[in-house]
Amino acid sequence: MTEPLFRTALTGENSGLRDAFRVIRSARWTGEQVIDPPHRIMGARVPVSHDAREGYWDLCADGPVDAPDLFTVVTRADYATVREEAVVPEGLFEIHLQIEGPTALDTAASGDGAPERLFDQPALILCQAGAQAGYQVLCSAGPRKLVSLYIEPRVLTDLFGLPIEQLGPLARQLLQPIRAESSVVAVPARLPLLGAVKSLTEHRPFDRHRLQMIRAKSLEILCDVVDELRTIDSAPFALTLTASEIDMLERAREILKRDIENPPTIASLARAVGTNTDKLKRGFKLLFGMTVFEYSLHCRMTEAQQLLARGLSVKSVAVAVGYRHQASFATAFHNFFGFTPSFVWKGAAREAAADPAGGME
Repeated sequence: MTEPLFRTALTGENSGLRDAFRVIRSARWTGEQVIDPPHRIMGARVPVSHDAREGYWDLCADGPVDAPDLFTVVTRADYATVREEAVVPEGLFEIHLQIEGPTALDTAASGDGAPERLFDQPALILCQAGAQAGYQVLCSAGPRKLVSLYIEPRVLTDLFGLPIEQLGPLARQLLQPIRAESSVVAVPARLPLLGAVKSLTEHRPFDRHRLQMIRAKSLEILCDVVDELRTIDSAPFALTLTASEIDMLERAREILKRDIENPPTIASLARAVGTNTDKLKRGFKLLFGMTVFEYSLHCRMTEAQQLLARGLSVKSVAVAVGYRHQASFATAFHNFFGFTPSFVWKGAAREAAADPAGGME
């Protein structure tokens, strides 16, 4: 036996997202609700069931109250049974960020035997149903943490100045799907996106502050998704990352942050986290948006700037961040920041002179 998801739970079968929000705005809605017309935002907390242990969906709509153009649904739930729903096409580009709980999508438009797509690891899922298509979503019983955004493609492109004609074919297919098909693409979710989902799925009271937080994080997610759309056709899709591999790459990042004085080689870092150099290099670039070397340099230069600002000499800072020669450090620092380490040190010295009580280390 299966139970429905929020659309069907609110408005019955074959209903859409806009129908669900119309119910929330109606007089018959008696649940937790915030409607703030001056700031063009409204939303509600929808219990999964009468059993509070099953959690809830937080729904937020951004835009004119009678015609919102950005919807966000935060799922924080522990489903007691399988949940299933048919999603009807509404012309909305969908962004799903999943960090817990497997989800299956069946995008076959006419029951032609196309296999379901199962997403069982942290993932960024981008999709849109064609005007004559739709899809079936199936969520297994168990814990679920998911953030979903729905936006009209026109609003997305206008908001970010994103010209569809300049995008690659895969991105254009997502934003302008064929009428009889649904387009779905999934990539490993990068750490900043996972951080946004984690903060949104933490339990908080449903009030105006919560609603504004959802709006702010939704815009943050949209910024990252626009970057994905610009590069998605050249992204290394051959590489997939499991949850354990993401943990492994996070351990590698922590080692680089910790071992600034003696940064590890790529080979020794790979051994330390139990992987090979190819997986480390490709996975690190995919997840964090920079190479291992670039991240290590970022950590070393950031630490160096902080030490110089505290008044440590250029020579001692060079040693502290792993440089044998002061000249090599000064060159690297200038290339990274665009100004010399002496400039930072002298600034710290001037501040110390103005405030003798502060002193220099």
